[in-house]
Amino acid sequence: MKNQAKWIGTLIMTVILLQSCPSSIMYNDYPNIPDLNSEDDLGYSDSDNITSRTEGLRFAVGADDGAKVELWDESTLLSSSVSQNGKAAFSVTLSAGKHYLKSRIVFEDGAASSFTEPSVVIIDDSRPDGIPSIEKPFPWEELGNNSRPRFEWDFPLAHEFVQLQVDNDIGFSGPEIDEPYLNSFYYVPRTNLPMDPADPRGTTYYCRLRFVDIAGNYGDWTDSSEGVFLVGHRINDINADSFSDLLIGSSGWLDVFFGGSVIDTYSEISVPGSGSFGVALAALGDLNSDGYGDFAIGAPNYSPNYRGIAYIYLGKDVAELGTPLTSAGEADNSNFGISVSPGFDINGDGYDDLIIGASGYNSGQGRAYIFFGGASFDAEVDITLSGETLGDNFGISVAGIGDYNGDGFDDVVVGSPGYDSSRGRVYMYYGGPAMDAIADLTITGENPSDFFGKSISKAGDLNRDGYSDFIVGAYGFSGNTGRAYIYKGGISQSVLPQLILDGEQGNSYFGWAVSGGVDENGDGFPDIVIGAYGYNSQMGRAYIYRGGNSMKSLPDLILSGQTYSSQFGFSVGAIGDINGDGYGDLAVGAPQYSSYLGRAFIYYGGSAMNNIPDIVLTGQTAGQRFGYSIGR
Repeated sequence: MKNQAKWIGTLIMTVILLQSCPSSIMYNDYPNIPDLNSEDDLGYSDSDNITSRTEGLRFAVGADDGAKVELWDESTLLSSSVSQNGKAAFSVTLSAGKHYLKSRIVFEDGAASSFTEPSVVIIDDSRPDGIPSIEKPFPWEELGNNSRPRFEWDFPLAHEFVQLQVDNDIGFSGPEIDEPYLNSFYYVPRTNLPMDPADPRGTTYYCRLRFVDIAGNYGDWTDSSEGVFLVGHRINDINADSFSDLLIGSSGWLDVFFGGSVIDTYSEISVPGSGSFGVALAALGDLNSDGYGDFAIGAPNYSPNYRGIAYIYLGKDVAELGTPLTSAGEADNSNFGISVSPGFDINGDGYDDLIIGASGYNSGQGRAYIFFGGASFDAEVDITLSGETLGDNFGISVAGIGDYNGDGFDDVVVGSPGYDSSRGRVYMYYGGPAMDAIADLTITGENPSDFFGKSISKAGDLNRDGYSDFIVGAYGFSGNTGRAYIYKGGISQSVLPQLILDGEQGNSYFGWAVSGGVDENGDGFPDIVIGAYGYNSQMGRAYIYRGGNSMKSLPDLILSGQTYSSQFGFSVGAIGDINGDGYGDLAVGAPQYSSYLGRAFIYYGGSAMNNIPDIVLTGQTAGQRFGYSIGR
C-alpha cells in the first residue's frame, strides 16, 4: 500500500495526443479532464477536441518514471506503457466517432488507481460533399484598378466552412490569399493584391474554393479556370490606363474619349474618313496580345463601287493612333464593313479575333469574314462564311458571343434579316481549332417583314449557368413595334428563345439595336439594353433588363430621349467601366438630334442606377450624325 500511495501521490494526470512530438491531449493535474493539444487538435479550433486523424495517434500520460500506465477508451483497454522521463507514451488507432479517453496506473501488486475523468475526443474523417460555385469574380472579369475585389460563392447550410485561395500562379504554389475557415458567402481582402503597373496587360489571378468541416476535412477544389480574373486592365482600354475607353462613330468620323475618374466631353482623338466611315464600330479586345485594346471601323460604301473597307487600329499608350491595318471587300457592292465585332477567342489560341460583315456581296447574298488574332496580326481572312440566297443580307450583323455550347471555344453568330421575305434568320458557328464555314445552328424569324437578325449581340452569361447567351432583334415585328429574343446557352442547344421582349407601341423599332454582357448594377449578373429609336415620334427609348436566375420580360429601367426625331436608341452599347467605379456603364446614341448634329448619352452604372444621363456628348458639325454607332 505504501507503493500504491506513492504512485497515487506522484501521478501527474496529463494525457497528450502526439503526432510528430508528444504534446496533444493533456491532463494538467489529477483528476483534471484531458484535452487535445492545440498543435494536434486539427480543424477549425485548437481546443474543441475534434480532429480528422484516425491512425498513429500518440498519447502521453504524465507519471513518475517506472509507473505502468493504461490508456482506455471507455471500457476498452487501448494500450499500456511504462513511464519514462516523466510520461508514458502510446500510439493508437481510433475509429471515426466519439471516444471517452481516460487513464490509470496499475501497481506492482495488480491493484490500480482510479480512472481520470474522461476526455471526449471526436474523430471525423468524412470529407464534405459537393463543390462550391464561384459567383464573383466572373471568369476572366476585368477588375481594373480594383486590387481588393469582393469574392462571392454559394454557401449551403449543410456546410460549415469554405477555404479560399487566390494566387497569380494556376498551380497555387504560394497563394497571396489563403483563408482556410470562412463561414460567410463572401470575402474582401484585407490588403491589395500585387500587380505590375508597368505591364499594361494587368495581372492574371486565379481563385479556388473548397468546403471544409470543423474537423479539418477538405472537399474538392473548384476548377481554377472558373476563377480567373484580371487586375490592372479593363475591357475596351485602348491606352492601357486601366479605364475602359469610349468610341463614338458618326457619318465620316470616329471620336475616342479616354476613360478616367473625370471624363472630358471633348474627344481626345478624332479621325475622319469617307465611304460611310464610322457607321460600324467595335472594340475588339486585344488582337495581338500586347495589352492594349484594339478596335475596328467599317466604311461599307468605300469606293471603288461600294466594295467597302474596314480599318483596324491596334491600341497604344499615346494619345494618337498609329496607321491602321485595312481589309477591303472582294467585289463591287459588297458593303464590306457594314458590321464589325469582336470574336473573342474563336480558335482557342489565346488571341482575340475579329469578325467583319459584307451584306451586299453577290447581290445581297452576303458574307462574313473571320480574322484570327496573333502576335503579328496581318488582317488576312482566315474563314469566310456565306449566306444562302440572294437578297438575304447575310452579314449585316455579326457578333462574337462567347462560349454558347460549353466546349471551351467562343462562338460566332451572323444575322441575315432579308431571308425569306425579310422573315430573317441567324446562323451560329461553333468555334474551335478546326472551325469550318458550315452553320451549326440556324434560327428563323416568326413572320415576313420582321427583319429578325438585323441586330445581334452577346449577352454574357445572364443566369450564371456557365454558358454564354445572346440577343437577337427583330425591329419589324407587329407593325414595327419590334421584338427581341434571348437565347441561353447550354450543352443541348434549342432554336426556341428562353425569353421574348416586346416593344411598347407601333413604329417603335424596338430591337433595332441590342447590346449586353456588362453588369451595370453590381448584382453579379450581366445586363442587356435594347434600343427603340422610333418610340414617340422618334424621341426614342432604351430599355435595360437585369440578368438573373429568372429574368423578367418587363424592363427594369427605361431611358428616354430628350427631343422628337432625335432617334435616341438608334445605337446602344454596354461599354465597360469608363469611370473606374466598379460598375459597367452604358451609352445610347441619338444621331438625329438637332438637325443631325447628333448626341450620345452616358449612364454610369451603380447599385442605384437611374435614368438621368451622367455625361452628354454632342456632335460638332451639322449633319455629323454623332452617335450613329458605339464601340462595344
